[in-house]
Amino acid sequence: MIKTYSISLREGNQPPDETLLRYWKEEHAVLAAKIIPGVRKYVQSHPVELPGFQADVARIAEMWWSDVGSYRDYLKWRQTEAAKPLLADEQKMSAGRRLRFAAREYVLLDLFSEGKAARTPKVIKAFSIALKEEGRPPGEELLRYWKENHAPLAVQLLPGLRKYVQSHPLEVPGFQFEVARVAETWWDGVEAYQNYQKWRQTEAAKPLLADEQKMSASRRLRFVAQEFLVMER
Repeated sequence: MIKTYSISLREGNQPPDETLLRYWKEEHAVLAAKIIPGVRKYVQSHPVELPGFQADVARIAEMWWSDVGSYRDYLKWRQTEAAKPLLADEQKMSAGRRLRFAAREYVLLDLFSEGKAARTPKVIKAFSIALKEEGRPPGEELLRYWKENHAPLAVQLLPGLRKYVQSHPLEVPGFQFEVARVAETWWDGVEAYQNYQKWRQTEAAKPLLADEQKMSASRRLRFVAQEFLVMER
């Protein structure tokens, strides 16, 4: 199973367009789930406004596919007559700039599936998206360190963390991407996430912050969202 992201970037300091987000969830998602061939799961993430937090992203769509071949078949399908209703509907929500990313997903912690935490409607999700450095391929050693060394430290130290997923890039022929890696974390609500941000200013956070510096990216996008599962097969 592989995962793809479509990340619409925010235009300046404009607030979320609630009408567009409602259309995306209630109208476009129904059409996409109905006609896109081969998609196994489809999730939308809608922005959550936090005091003092400046989001770089307007919205994120995530889709899961059986393999790279299934995703390439979808890209070919987008060139056919059958795809025209979807493409026309996408134009109603066109973003000035959009990033696409194909990845292998690794779940490092999931207290929801283990029954140790309740997944309530208040649960929010945070993205940390490291952008690719110009001309540089994915750093396999860095990705291995991030998964095998940094992830266990994060799971051990982060207060209030409920789920933690890493997405590592996949090379897809004919597919250009601008993202180097994506981290997703889930929290019991806005207050839990804000408490985590305050914790990052304490002595207890220093080992984690020092380890983050080993993988520092010059360009990073952050986004806090409410997650909506549209479809899962």
